[in-house]
Amino acid sequence: MNDQTVSNTLKQVSGLLLVLGIAQVILGSFCILAPLIAGGALVYMIGILLLLAGITETIQAVKTRGFGAGGMGYLGGVLAILGGILVILHPLGVLSFLGFLVAIYFFVDGIQRVSLAWAMRPAQGWGWVMFGGVIGLFLGSSLISGFPYTGQWVVGLLVGIRVLFRGWAAVMIALAARRA
Repeated sequence: MNDQTVSNTLKQVSGLLLVLGIAQVILGSFCILAPLIAGGALVYMIGILLLLAGITETIQAVKTRGFGAGGMGYLGGVLAILGGILVILHPLGVLSFLGFLVAIYFFVDGIQRVSLAWAMRPAQGWGWVMFGGVIGLFLGSSLISGFPYTGQWVVGLLVGIRVLFRGWAAVMIALAARRA
């Protein structure tokens, strides 16, 4: 696809892109302002999807009419159903666990970046890598020190930030396409 084709396509869909971008900005802002609600909604959706996947997998196993061939389907379906039910019944626990995983990621990434910066120390830009690593260590340590409560809001906050910036990007692209 050449630049002119992309430009024409963007111009044709700029109205829809603008509306969707504004909707994402609003949704992202809500997630940032109410991260516990946003994280809870996300966890409930995951639980419902797990439950539905488990039900369909179990039905498929039943249709194969054999425990030998469908045995793994039964097992996978039942585990998905149980997992979905647990997620739906204990959303704050799931959010705490997901937040803990995010904290561990930030911490390990921070260690990796500090190590990388130290190894490239005389090279141009090593300070920025070090700064990013220190920020990662700070974020990871902060989230771990406030566990389990920090985990309950960090997922909604991070999703909100991502949706907000994605929405702003869509709005800016739509406005630029309209001007072109």
